[in-house]
Amino acid sequence: EGQLGSYLDRLRGCNKATDRTQVLHEAVAMFSFTCEQSLLLLRSLRYQHEVVSGCKLLAKHVTDPHNMHRLLQAVEGSLDRGIVAEHFFKLQREHTERVRQSQA
Repeated sequence: EGQLGSYLDRLRGCNKATDRTQVLHEAVAMFSFTCEQSLLLLRSLRYQHEVVSGCKLLAKHVTDPHNMHRLLQAVEGSLDRGIVAEHFFKLQREHTERVRQSQA
């Protein structure tokens, strides 16, 4: 929880979208967040394009389809939601393929 709180504070303190995106990139590179934590991070972003890129980043840690759907609900607009959903499906296919290859 400590890491999450510090990243939330940093996100809220950023005035520029590029700064928030950088903080989110750093957070995702350093830690694996639960779906609930990911939703909190997404709510700290101000603009839709940030939410779209944030969902794509956070999706790496969310493999459960139900949780992916929950993240997808944070995205407004059908076009943006479609972009994120396509990214989620791509990640799921890659994950399925890796599992299949490891079992072969």
